[in-house]
Amino acid sequence: MTINLSTIIGSSFIGSQGPQGLQGTQGTQGAQGTQGAQGTQNTQGSQGLQGAQGLQGLIGNPTSIPQISLPSPLTRSIVGTHISTTSNVSIPSGVFLTGDVFSIYNSSQSVSITISSSGGTLYQAGTTNTGNRTLSTNGICTILCVDGTTNKFVISGQIVT
Repeated sequence: MTINLSTIIGSSFIGSQGPQGLQGTQGTQGAQGTQGAQGTQNTQGSQGLQGAQGLQGLIGNPTSIPQISLPSPLTRSIVGTHISTTSNVSIPSGVFLTGDVFSIYNSSQSVSITISSSGGTLYQAGTTNTGNRTLSTNGICTILCVDGTTNKFVISGQIVT
């Protein structure tokens, strides 16, 4: 017997679709890709600013304050010294810088001396008092220039009025 497929296909012998099969197992992971090219290198940054200069150390023996005679007029050569005098002292304007310091000793046994500031302001330490100061006999004081631009000085010491 001969079976004609066209007759069978065209007939009602074709059945319905079967159920879906089970999912297959996952495949293996693919190989890692190649590494990308390195980026371009930038230029080096500029150097930072230089820091401020540190404080200058003491010169000589810090436990000794050299004694000098009273120069006329006062100059910056007296900074860091003490002046032994029996004469009045006038601090000139525009000579001293902020931070300059010097001391005055009244070596008189009988006469007070006057300390004044010409063209500047002389403050008595710890007060708002300004103007001339009197240094009694055997008195000692220290004068600090607190503002060289405006010629502002502060005086402190023993037997200063």
